[in-house]
Amino acid sequence: PPPRPARSRPRPRPHILRERTTAMAAPAAASAAGRIASDSLSETIELRLSARDLPKLDTYSNTDPFAVLFAKEGETWAEVGRTEKIMDNQAPEWVAAFPIEFHFEVEQKFKVSVFDGDHNRPTLEGHDTAGSAEFKLADLMCSPTQSVTLPLEGCSRRGFLPGTLVVRGEAVSTTRDELRVQFQAISKLANKDGLIGRSDPFLTISRLREDGEWQRVHKSETKDNDLKPTWNPMVLSMQALCNNDLDRPLRFEVWDEDSGGRSEAMGKFDASVRQLLQPNAQFEVIEDDKKAKKRNYTHSGIIKPRTIELVHRPLFTDYLKAGYNIQMMVAIDFTGSNGDPARPDSLHYISPAGTPNDYETALATVGNIVLDYDSDKLVWVGGFGARVGGHVSHCFSVYPEGTGAPGVEGVVQAYKACLQNVQLAGPTLLAPLLDAVKAKAAASPPNTYTVLLLLADGAFNDMPQTIDQLVAAADVPLSVIIVGIGGADFHDFELLDGDGGHLRSSRGQVASRDIVQHVSMRDYSRHEHSRLAADVLRELPGQFLAYYESRGIMPGRA
Repeated sequence: PPPRPARSRPRPRPHILRERTTAMAAPAAASAAGRIASDSLSETIELRLSARDLPKLDTYSNTDPFAVLFAKEGETWAEVGRTEKIMDNQAPEWVAAFPIEFHFEVEQKFKVSVFDGDHNRPTLEGHDTAGSAEFKLADLMCSPTQSVTLPLEGCSRRGFLPGTLVVRGEAVSTTRDELRVQFQAISKLANKDGLIGRSDPFLTISRLREDGEWQRVHKSETKDNDLKPTWNPMVLSMQALCNNDLDRPLRFEVWDEDSGGRSEAMGKFDASVRQLLQPNAQFEVIEDDKKAKKRNYTHSGIIKPRTIELVHRPLFTDYLKAGYNIQMMVAIDFTGSNGDPARPDSLHYISPAGTPNDYETALATVGNIVLDYDSDKLVWVGGFGARVGGHVSHCFSVYPEGTGAPGVEGVVQAYKACLQNVQLAGPTLLAPLLDAVKAKAAASPPNTYTVLLLLADGAFNDMPQTIDQLVAAADVPLSVIIVGIGGADFHDFELLDGDGGHLRSSRGQVASRDIVQHVSMRDYSRHEHSRLAADVLRELPGQFLAYYESRGIMPGRA
């Protein structure tokens, strides 16, 4: 599929559920697109897209369509995500799904644009447009079939009829369970390539929707010239596969992939997950046209699960219910680049009028959410880059060592008091502080996960050492939230955020998981505190789960 654009800065998308487990996220302020889950009337809706009668925009081949979903945020359209690209297909049924939080009380507008994929660059420029269509989520949910059929408008080529878009929605269950299965044909499939050639089969899986239509949810790889293929192992989300309903009918279709991306049906069979899990389960592949014409027709091959396992993957809330605890720590930048705290233009200026600076705002906004999951509400507060006792320290305690600041108010008061007792200095070194926090996290009780909130004003001077510390920290129960304060260049912080791939240490070791999330305070107004908290904490549940799952630690077995 066309790659996503490189991220220049975090773009808030409160209407998207990137993780099923967003219990850490604060209720966000209402917007045109929607909100993070709150106490309002809301549920998760999965959107899937298909199209019909797309125009042929390539001179010598059919269109290679992919779709892009946008959400209305204020007066602009923000990209939600993209489907895969399907080669040479005028009636694509995309597998990609988009989980959206539906709110009864908020008007949520979306737009889908369909493109002919002409290159693999991240930008959408250069692709021909087959057309676009807009819809309201409320209209979709009020439809008896929970689907809307819309004419595509705005084809980039004159004289072409743009075709039709179909948007389907379905409320989804909350589960992370997976079906891990490998299918193989134990008797020859029907050959569609004549006497000389052999078919190139691939397998698709569709689930029966509530409106009686079939919705494709998975497509396997193609096995060239193989009438008894063993496809690669599949890891299928139970939510995407059957909405966690073991008895929901599934349709398995075998196709022969021909040149140009076209495919020919080789037969199908229907089965539920429960039937797949039965011992010695095997299924006859049926071609309906042959069955109707031939009296003695039996089947066109037999397929069985070579291996199959239903794997339970606990939710973030399952760990919380089992008594797992979030331990918050704070690290504050006291380097001279913040400016003289006595001057109003300093990032550390404490206003006599009581207006909080960005350090205070970030501490309160994020701390008020994280501390809801901290049992003792005591926070270790550290600093770096200040002259303490006549010497520059790159890791010192802002609150007396051995104790923790009580709650958010205690953290803010400790920060203000520290400004009176240290001299801002430099350089900005993060590795010593990360090393200390990593050790504290490793020494915590087994059911305690540490979240470090690191507030800094820009570039730092020990990038290799910092990366080494973060790679090592991926193996302890720790996440690092970096909030950029002020208007400096935060490119270095963006490099630490593992969205583009896991970090690699100076010795070549790759981090076992992503533990860093970065945002910049300048991207949020003073009235968007809840959106800041939501964006900062969105990835935390997934990082938490990645740590415990990688070690086989289930709730109740810390």
